[in-house]
This record gives sequence, structure tokens and C-alpha cells, in this order.
Amino acid sequence: MAAYIISERKITLILKGLKKDTEALIILVGEGAYLGLKSWPAQTIYCLEESARERGLTSVLPSNVQIIDYSQLIDLIAGQQVYCY
Repeated sequence: MAAYIISERKITLILKGLKKDTEALIILVGEGAYLGLKSWPAQTIYCLEESARERGLTSVLPSNVQIIDYSQLIDLIAGQQVYCY
């Protein structure tokens, strides 16, 4: 399984592919936190707590977006092939 760390808001082509890969770990950080507001398939999306809080998104992210801290981020990506966008 691959992990994708997304820190950009404008990566439309990549998102189309990721939405089809229901086994991918998708982790939103920085400006990428805004992508948590978009429609995703049933998969769980992870968003770094600091990124969501700084952008005022913590209470408005949908239920399939799980807020995580830095230690949880490390646990998620340990042993995974990681791609950063």
C-alpha cells in the first residue's frame, strides 16, 4: 500500500487517480487540508490536526476525514512507500 502526503490544493489530476485507489493512505497537510472538504469515496482520509486547526477546518471536515497528530502520522507512514505532493 502507498501513502500519499498532499500539501497542495491544486492537484486535480493526481486527485482523480487517488479517488479510484481505495487502498491508498491519503494524508492531508498544510494547504492540502482544504481538500478534506471535497467529496471522496468511502475511504478514510487523514488530516494533520495542526493543518486543520490553523485553517479553521477542525469542526467542518466530514466524518470520513480523521484528524491525526504527528505521532499518528509517523505510525501511518512507517513501512509504506510515501509520495509527497
